[in-house]
Amino acid sequence: MLINGGGIVNGQPSFDFVADQLRHESRHWCESYSIEDTIDIVCRWAGQWDSKRSDWYLALEHSGGPFPVAHVLISLSGITESLTRDTLRNLFTRDEIYVRPAGKVIGHVIAANTPLLSWVSCLRCLLLGMGSLIKVPSGPSAAYAYLFKRTIHDVSPDLARLIEIGAWKGGDTAIESKFVSTMDKLVVYGSDRTIEHYRALSPAAMLGYGHRTSYAVFFGDSAPDADIDGVIQDVVLFDQGGCLSPQALFVIGTPEHADVLAARVHARFPAIVKRIGLVPRTLDALAVVREIRSLSSMDANARVLTLADDSWTIILRESDGVPPTITHGVLFVQSVPSLADLERMITSRALPVQGICFSDCYSSESADIVTFANHIGASFLAAPGSLQRPPFRWTQDNYPVLRALLP
Repeated sequence: MLINGGGIVNGQPSFDFVADQLRHESRHWCESYSIEDTIDIVCRWAGQWDSKRSDWYLALEHSGGPFPVAHVLISLSGITESLTRDTLRNLFTRDEIYVRPAGKVIGHVIAANTPLLSWVSCLRCLLLGMGSLIKVPSGPSAAYAYLFKRTIHDVSPDLARLIEIGAWKGGDTAIESKFVSTMDKLVVYGSDRTIEHYRALSPAAMLGYGHRTSYAVFFGDSAPDADIDGVIQDVVLFDQGGCLSPQALFVIGTPEHADVLAARVHARFPAIVKRIGLVPRTLDALAVVREIRSLSSMDANARVLTLADDSWTIILRESDGVPPTITHGVLFVQSVPSLADLERMITSRALPVQGICFSDCYSSESADIVTFANHIGASFLAAPGSLQRPPFRWTQDNYPVLRALLP
């Protein structure tokens, strides 16, 4: 489907026509299927992914998407395993939703940095019986949205009618004003610039998920190898390009602790890369990594460790500030005397934080960990290896899962 400026292109309908059709399908769905019916269908869809339905896995493998299949499946498992009937019922209760907004349509603007943004965003709308018009990113990442609709159709053709997928040139205010004017609400994923672009078009009815950082925190240098492997996996997934991708590993302890841990990370990195694969990088991304590596090699307070294949660089640094946010190939390792010191460092930088993973040698349920996460504004706490597989019930950016979508 190709929509351009609200006109008819290649025989496809305009924004107005698509929105009207989706409103019709939304009303029909809410009249014909109860909340419990919808929950049952979504859980059956999740169950078929969990049971490794062969044609879906084959379609994912040949989708043409830019991410290795292993990356997608790791993240997808966090979603599908958490889509249980009890969990979804509890979401409706927690968000105090007892009547669905029939006849409403949500526009989704999807970024290309991770593969499943459209899936989670659209699943929330499907549960609420609302229509979705998904603006896919340019390039191969668009393939994931089309695959999502196909798999929903395989389980329920009626439910799939609540989904339309569009592609048009982004940044054109005239075209996107028409898109925005036909939607009851927008959900926008992207850079701060993208968020501001759409906020100017739809200031009162927009939910924006912008740039965020995530970190790993270890205590001392004696973490088990499984924790180190887990952090490396979290870093490598999606080439460190997601809001839950750790940009730095902080070691609560001495510089000597950080030195030992950096060496262990460097030694175990190649095996994880070999197991889950790498995302191809642009020349611009490679140039940034080379520049950071070169500058760090001239810094007396930094030590550079590079993988033999040059794919990843670990930079051990001594500093009293948070390292720069670099994605696609650089992991900073840095010692911090205490958790309180780390909290001051992060909050003084005023950069929005999304996720934090803690080594299992320190309980993420402890009061000081929870307080720390609340103070820095993190919306997701996880063990190493789980940061990139948040459950469906995750309140991203601290927004309610379902209620935040209501127009």
